[in-house]
Amino acid sequence: ITHKLKLKVNDEKSAVGQPWNRKFLGFTFRDEEQHRSCVSSKSIKEFKRHVRELTGRCRGRSVDQIIGELSTYLRGWLSYYGRCGFRTQFKDLDAWIRRRLRALYWKQWKTPKRRLKELLARGVNYELARNTSGSGKGPWAMSRTKALSYAFPNAYFRASGLFFLNIF
Repeated sequence: ITHKLKLKVNDEKSAVGQPWNRKFLGFTFRDEEQHRSCVSSKSIKEFKRHVRELTGRCRGRSVDQIIGELSTYLRGWLSYYGRCGFRTQFKDLDAWIRRRLRALYWKQWKTPKRRLKELLARGVNYELARNTSGSGKGPWAMSRTKALSYAFPNAYFRASGLFFLNIF
């Protein structure tokens, strides 16, 4: 190929093997009877890296702006990978994204007094809100608490315009 067609071949990317051992344009195949395609692990890592960039807690943007940018990226990503039919991956990624957004809200509220006020305004009962707002844990740990799950249910993010990957 290199001499006759004068094509340059990258030895690292070019190989012959079983489809489930190879990755092609971000896809791979599972070794099962159906041989269904799924998103490669490298593509998932790249996706998470980009979402971390968009939802960084020190970007100086409002959550509405972040959700807008994130939804645009998610729409494009799903249009490319959406046909692979591996719904559990998409469900897990959706949950991870919502958790990052909850951590973002927690970080923006900054003080225990403001956190208590915001949790109460979002319908969390006083006892749970008081216990949660006084915690010294970081935003990522707090994003998994009951109080933040009650304050920001999935319906809240859907109403905010967040695009969900798991639309099936």
